[in-house]
Amino acid sequence: MILSAGKLKKTDRGAKRNPAHKRVLIVFLVIFTVYSVILAFPFLWMILNSFKDKTEFFHSQWTFPSHFRLGNYIEIFQVFDLGEMILNSLILCIACPTVSAVSTSFAAYALSKFRFRLNRFFFGMSIVPMVVQIAGGMSAMYLLMLEIGLFDTHIGIILMSAGGTGMNFLLVYGVFKNVSDTYMEAATIDGAGSWRTFLTIMLPQASGILGTLWVLGFIGQWNDYGTVAIFLPSHQTISTGIKYIGDNITAGEYVLDYPKYFAAIIITALPVVLLFLLFQDSIMRISLGGGIKG
Repeated sequence: MILSAGKLKKTDRGAKRNPAHKRVLIVFLVIFTVYSVILAFPFLWMILNSFKDKTEFFHSQWTFPSHFRLGNYIEIFQVFDLGEMILNSLILCIACPTVSAVSTSFAAYALSKFRFRLNRFFFGMSIVPMVVQIAGGMSAMYLLMLEIGLFDTHIGIILMSAGGTGMNFLLVYGVFKNVSDTYMEAATIDGAGSWRTFLTIMLPQASGILGTLWVLGFIGQWNDYGTVAIFLPSHQTISTGIKYIGDNITAGEYVLDYPKYFAAIIITALPVVLLFLLFQDSIMRISLGGGIKG
């Protein structure tokens, strides 16, 4: 083992000193640097132009603003009621991932740790959304929401996220499946019931993956246009509100006032950008729970 480790270290040093290896790294570095600049440039261009007025924007789109005006950012809240859009988005972005995480953890725990007759059937039904196109079910869901009186309500959208199925279920199921039953046996010996075992022993094992899925759910809900446009038409969120502002910029009182439109886009994009920067390690890694392995 010592000799193998020594050979491995020598091989690693050789790879690092290999000129061809360095050239490949430099090429990839250049490619990804150019790619990053291409992605960042439109966003930076919008930020600069959001501080201009309409006249200055059409006169010089590729220069720095003569004055950094905050009027566009203030007026966009007053004219288009951007505050209400953000509030509606926050309600859904906090409630939907939370309800989804709770229902997913319940389903994953029950199917991974308990044996009953229909276990395999329910497991199969839980992963059906991953392999079957369910967009055609929108019409049925639309009629159902109308019939039960939840159409055009926040509660209806929140309940739609409470399925506990799909990829999220499969990820959390894998965490619980890999946690040894020794934990449950020890908790039972100590007198803990099923709920206490789940809440204090098993759920913390999946806290990493659930937290990551919650952040991803928040970002996904923040950017969700289709569901809100269909099932919540009277309450504009960020996604539907941006389209409404864009329509008024194209033809309306503020026709061609693109700096205000850019200001709205930046305001709505900033929360998810910051959220991703704060949790990028968790999102990339998607931490799996540890513990005793069976």
